[in-house]
Amino acid sequence: MSRSNAVLYSLIHLFNQGGCYSGNELGIQLGMTRSAVWKYIQKLRQLGLDIQVVQGQGYQLVHPITLLNVPSIIQHWPDFLKEQVQIETKFSVDSTNDEIKKISTPLPIRLFISDHQKSGRGRQGRSWESPLGHNVYYSYGYWRERGSVALEGLSLVAGLALIETLKQFGISQLSLKWPNDVLWDYKKIAGILIEIVGEPNGNCQVVIGIGLNILLSSQQYHAISQMASDLYQITGQIIDKNKLVAELTIQLYSYLSQFERSGFGIFQKKWNACDAYHNQLITLKAGSVQYTGLGQGVNGTGHLQLLIQEQGLVCFSSGEITHSQITRSV
Repeated sequence: MSRSNAVLYSLIHLFNQGGCYSGNELGIQLGMTRSAVWKYIQKLRQLGLDIQVVQGQGYQLVHPITLLNVPSIIQHWPDFLKEQVQIETKFSVDSTNDEIKKISTPLPIRLFISDHQKSGRGRQGRSWESPLGHNVYYSYGYWRERGSVALEGLSLVAGLALIETLKQFGISQLSLKWPNDVLWDYKKIAGILIEIVGEPNGNCQVVIGIGLNILLSSQQYHAISQMASDLYQITGQIIDKNKLVAELTIQLYSYLSQFERSGFGIFQKKWNACDAYHNQLITLKAGSVQYTGLGQGVNGTGHLQLLIQEQGLVCFSSGEITHSQITRSV
């Protein structure tokens, strides 16, 4: 860890103890001037941490945060998983998907998580808001000898694994937007980015990137170009992201093992039960063409099914839902 990141980490540790700290108090604790302390506090704010000034008292965190800690994660794993996963964390990286590709290990599974991303990304090259603090920036990677064939539906399986994980924390009424978003009340709380490098019929590297909002500030909400939510809004509590990451890894391992053995078909019914747009009028953009019809879930390979007037049931292997007429039941 660089000296700059080490100072930032120490500042967060002090703030997490609660209460307010003046610039002088922080300077004494860190062995630096008030001016230097102020610069580091500004840096934390720029990275996305919500630090407020209490008149006459000093600085404090609006919400204490839990930083990633490998022992805190793996203590929740069964022994067989500890023997199969190489896990690494960093305070800040460009992208966890990029970092995981650099890990060289004889273990079957690689896991990379960060507290902050400088260049987080979603599908189709979009940026993913990745402020420092509460949210999860997570990549799960493995090698596949059978190549990239028969991987259709992988992002859908990852979405189901995340929903099953969140149920363990008392979070329900979640839904899925094809092909890679997890929603609550039609607002996005998580996105999934699948990257595959290698031969169609040979060795290939599979990376599953997941971004999950645990808590976003009002400023961070303004920076997001679509309807979004976070777990704090849903539960009123800040969930321990180390425990969440641990449980997500267990669930992903289980679901991916089933997926590798049997394909997406065994998950079709479960995914359709979580479909946010079942029987909703939606518009799908596939390339330069748009199609409008009633959403009919997915087929046994994870393709989206649309019931289109005068065409009947049409299946799509790729595309993006760009518009929906949502009918909520009361």
